[in-house]
Amino acid sequence: MNWIDRLLPSLQQRLMVALLLPLLVLCTLLAGYMASVRHNDLTERLLEVADTTSRYLSDSAGFALFAGDREQLKLLANSVLSAPEITAVTFVDTQFQPLVSIGQSAATGVEQFAEQPAAVAQLHGPVWFIHRPVVAVQVMADDFDEQGVASAVLGSVLVELDNGWLLKHQAESLINIVLVAALVLLAAAVVAVQISRGISVPLRRLTRSVEQIDAGNTQVDIYLQGPRELALLAEVLSRQLAKTRDYSARLERDVEKATAQLLTAMNDLEEAMEAKDQFMAKMSHELRTPLTAVIGFTAALADEAERSKREEYQRIIASSSQLLLKTIDDVLEFARSNSGELKLDEAEMNLRDTLADVLAIHRQRAEQQGIVLTLQIADELPQRLWGDAVRIAQVFNNLIGNAIKFTERGAVEVEVAVAGALANGRLQLQCCVKDTGKGIAAARVRYLFNPFAQEDDSISRQFGGSGLGLAISRSLVELMQGEIAIESREGVGTAVKFTLCLAAQSELPPTARVELSSQSLVGKLILIAEDHPYNQTLLQRMLARCGAQTVVVDNGARVLEALNDHAVDLMLMDIHMPVMDGVQTAQAIAKLDDAPPIVGLTADVSSSEHRAMLAAGAVKVLVKPIDEQLLLATLTELLGRPAPPSSGDGLLSSGEVPQELLETLRGTLELLGDAHQCGDTARVRGALHDLTGLAGLYGMSELRQQVLALRAALPSLSSQQVAERIAKMLTLLD
Repeated sequence: MNWIDRLLPSLQQRLMVALLLPLLVLCTLLAGYMASVRHNDLTERLLEVADTTSRYLSDSAGFALFAGDREQLKLLANSVLSAPEITAVTFVDTQFQPLVSIGQSAATGVEQFAEQPAAVAQLHGPVWFIHRPVVAVQVMADDFDEQGVASAVLGSVLVELDNGWLLKHQAESLINIVLVAALVLLAAAVVAVQISRGISVPLRRLTRSVEQIDAGNTQVDIYLQGPRELALLAEVLSRQLAKTRDYSARLERDVEKATAQLLTAMNDLEEAMEAKDQFMAKMSHELRTPLTAVIGFTAALADEAERSKREEYQRIIASSSQLLLKTIDDVLEFARSNSGELKLDEAEMNLRDTLADVLAIHRQRAEQQGIVLTLQIADELPQRLWGDAVRIAQVFNNLIGNAIKFTERGAVEVEVAVAGALANGRLQLQCCVKDTGKGIAAARVRYLFNPFAQEDDSISRQFGGSGLGLAISRSLVELMQGEIAIESREGVGTAVKFTLCLAAQSELPPTARVELSSQSLVGKLILIAEDHPYNQTLLQRMLARCGAQTVVVDNGARVLEALNDHAVDLMLMDIHMPVMDGVQTAQAIAKLDDAPPIVGLTADVSSSEHRAMLAAGAVKVLVKPIDEQLLLATLTELLGRPAPPSSGDGLLSSGEVPQELLETLRGTLELLGDAHQCGDTARVRGALHDLTGLAGLYGMSELRQQVLALRAALPSLSSQQVAERIAKMLTLLD
């Protein structure tokens, strides 16, 4: 019985309850019985006083009432008022009109008692009332020599008795009964405590010994006194404890040998966990800023009509997307290699455009805080440099973000100057990001480049952040053969200065590039195996721009059917497909004669999946999102054609939404409404997932925001509210 265990956890409590509960019930019953008996006795006494008094007055008041002697009536009434129960006496005539009233009468009119039975006490409110008729007796007739009055009613006497007297005595009796019962229970409790302690105390001591043994103290002394059964149990436990001591001594020797090995393993595990935590923190820190720019400028692009502004927004979105993708690639590479090393991807770059894009990302936030954000670049800086534009943008992004975060008002200045030329043909750039913010204590500056380091704990609570920005920036600067340092004064501001070494011209031989032409892949038939319809359309558009013909299937089984019907030059195959996945399909194709080359496509960056696809027969694996230039370079390499450069943005390059996409979106919205009406949560989740992905892929930011808002609020919305939101989204597609 679990409730008993919770209510009475100890043995002593249960013994006390077992002893006292029956006695408590018995005392309660006896007290109730005695209170009832006392109540009846007091009530009978009050009624007896009422009857006796009324009878006495009725018998004594005949002559005075007959003679109209009011003084005599008053004397009779006063003679009985000395009784504590009686509060008032009233004599009335035959018409129940008061003649004499003595005491504090509670009756508002004695006429009401005329219809009530005589000589019967009745309770009216706080007072008992009894009236009795006064009858003439024979002696009175003889004395007054009158005839016909032997049985005459001369009037009535009304006696009032205080019910409060009855209640008072009943309360006193009840208190006495309760006191007696309490004394009995107290005496019983003392006896019960002594009995229960005689059992529970030895058992408690034995329990403490067992607990100490369980905690590892094998030197405990076992208490051997108490009832015979407990003493026997303690003796057996003592013998077993002696055996345990011997076993523990042998076990400790074995544990000591294993402890050294365990400590080594624990240290390795802690290092691995620390690396994992560092990986997760870096990923969160580095993804948010470019992702914010992509989302914000995508929404702004949909509302902007001016061509130059749209081109600027597109350039910022592209730059932020590349920064985001590059960060993800590096973090995943770090997770695979567990080395923490970053690699530079140097290419021709325009540092002015790169920094302008970075400042555009932070400008809105700076303006909201009233901060002037400026950029100063030396005129002698070459227009074209060779370096990793994404890494450079990442460094400036971290430093500018920190400067704005810790500056309440004033300015944030970004400066780039040419420090000089190096012997290896590279330029050394002197860069500085300075602000007029709160500044940093001198004692804390040297710790700020440590991973997860911040000035103090309040910084994280007030401003957020993981404390990785400066650590990542230092790693990137050092990777580009530069140095970084912080100069700060509290209350004045902070300046982060660093150097970069960039090549004034490419150190690699130039690669031949051809213009994008609709003839690049003319005459080539490419099989696209992709289960998602809009990824199919995206790949078709990319290939059609270069003149290739395509055949599209949505699962591995249909790939084999298409190979029988078409002379395919090359296959683009998604690894994750229904019916037969890409690995299974590639294995089946490898058994065919004259099998065309296979290029695997996947969103999974794990090397194990790439190796499985390559082992199955694929010649190359590309990671989604597909880079158009890389895809076309791969195809032309495999098909013997030069790769055209990237141009445009896939399905969004025309600025028009395909009609088939609008129809699919409408169908998915209708499916969402039907699924919600039927309570099919799986179909609801699937529809929301498709809508979110398609709207984001095609830049339909307003629709995507509404879908995300619906998904967040769905549990609290009624069917009518869901239908209204779906109808609103349908209007966006018109």
